[in-house]
Amino acid sequence: MIRKLRTILTPQEFNRLRWLSLGVVVVGLLEVVGIGAILPFMKIVGTEDIMEKSGWAMRLGDITGIREHKSLVLATGAAVVLLITLSNLTKIYVGWRQQKVTWGISHHLSSRLLALYLSRGYSFFLSKNSVELKVKVLQEINTFTTGVLIPIQSLISKVTLMLVLFVLLTVVNPLLAISTLLLLASIFIGIYLFRRKELRNLGEKRIAANVRRYRSLLELFSGIKAFIVYQIEGYFHQRFSAAAREHSDIQPRVFLITAAPRMVVEIIAFGGLITLTVYLVFTEKGLLEALPMLTLYALAGIKMLPAIQGVFTAASTLRHNANIVDELHEDMNHPLNGSTPFLSRTFIPITFRQKITLRNLTFQYETAASPTLTDININIQRGQTVAFIGSTGSGKSTIVDLIVGLLRPQIGVVEIDDELLTANTIPGWQQLLAYVPQDVVLFDDTIANNIAIGVDDINYDLLHQAAKTANIYDFISQELPDGFDTTVGERGARVSGGQKQRIGLARALYRKPEVLILDEATSALDNLTERQVLQSLEENTKNLTLILVAHRLATVRHADVIHMLQDGKIIASGTYDTLLDKNTEFRQLARLN
Repeated sequence: MIRKLRTILTPQEFNRLRWLSLGVVVVGLLEVVGIGAILPFMKIVGTEDIMEKSGWAMRLGDITGIREHKSLVLATGAAVVLLITLSNLTKIYVGWRQQKVTWGISHHLSSRLLALYLSRGYSFFLSKNSVELKVKVLQEINTFTTGVLIPIQSLISKVTLMLVLFVLLTVVNPLLAISTLLLLASIFIGIYLFRRKELRNLGEKRIAANVRRYRSLLELFSGIKAFIVYQIEGYFHQRFSAAAREHSDIQPRVFLITAAPRMVVEIIAFGGLITLTVYLVFTEKGLLEALPMLTLYALAGIKMLPAIQGVFTAASTLRHNANIVDELHEDMNHPLNGSTPFLSRTFIPITFRQKITLRNLTFQYETAASPTLTDININIQRGQTVAFIGSTGSGKSTIVDLIVGLLRPQIGVVEIDDELLTANTIPGWQQLLAYVPQDVVLFDDTIANNIAIGVDDINYDLLHQAAKTANIYDFISQELPDGFDTTVGERGARVSGGQKQRIGLARALYRKPEVLILDEATSALDNLTERQVLQSLEENTKNLTLILVAHRLATVRHADVIHMLQDGKIIASGTYDTLLDKNTEFRQLARLN
């Protein structure tokens, strides 16, 4: 596990944990010193003439200059209290540092994990369920902190305390100390070895149930409008409830495995304490002589029992959460990490003065049995309006994703003015683009912040101009009570589908792009509004290259070039009138529209 932790954590984080471990060891030593000081103190309290009977007491008197018994009791009592105070203050400080360091690592780890996911590019998200990623970033990192990092520190602390206490007790009475430790340790180790496989299995089931729990909840809320109409809310509630029940049933079983041994050992410990009392009374010439030894063993037992239990609990917790370490190790060392390093992008300047070229382009998704696009060869001239039409699944959106740089072709190239589109040139190319999908994602924020997304200092002149071009300015400024400061609700719930699409278009225009891509981005608009929006784009944007993906032919009627796709191939290209005149499939599509 330590080897995998080294690959999950940065060297700086790992070193912080090592220093923290040293602090935990110091706490353990100080705690034992405080306990060990009880024995001489109790002997001084119980023996008035100890200065005459004990050599170590005489030497203590010589060092301190104290000869009178009560003064020595007072001084040694104060020293013991001081040691215990120092021990506990150190324990508080190290505990605070432990929380600060481990939760600081948790913060950086979750941020780094999200960055690594984002660095794998768009194709990674096509093959992953977003709920699984959310659970890892939001919850499993916290579980890693509480179930791995903190238990490791606890394990070091408890082992240190237990070993030093054992050494102390062995010095006082070797036979009793060794026999006691062997008895207690054998109980805990036996239970751990017997149940460790179950602990790991329960950990795997917990993560799986947690993913199903999150998935059911997020799916329910994302489609709540339709699900209420269909009256199937109960289906999602049942799925969530079943996963939540399985998740909640796991925790009591883990508790039983980790907590039950302590209950057994407490019975043994109390019985042992009574036996020890009787033993010391009969072997140490009475209770008064036995009292210091009895006090030491009682205090040591109070510390030893939780220490052994703590070692067992920490080991069990680590075993239960071992699969989290495995998964994080795999994610942190994935070969695709950093393939599109968005946090350290170097924007190689790229110009677009002439054309976009797709040459001999073929693309196939990982899960597909056949290519989605085959041997695509087209040129898009700067300033043109180019449209892609075709039935669902014909490859229209995939072409757009390749042009944008979200996907990379297996065969063929995408060029911008003869500049090959690669991992190095994509970031610079995307600076010139704006992309509006069919399903525009709005955040629970103001309309202004949704349009100027990612910008701290909003240019309101540019914002208003973008809204006017998108034909949404009048609605925002005249019909909404707070204008551009109106919040749109979660996923834009307080605006219509058409209004959402026009806000998305305004967001794209705010970037002042050279290439604007509308992927079914006007599908929620009526024909008149769509025509007004497209006309406004023509009138208010100069030298804008417009790429349209649409089902409705009215959307692409005025395009300079229309490419018709079927089964991943371009079967016809031309203007609307040319295709209507010469292409049978296009004429049939026109009749349906």
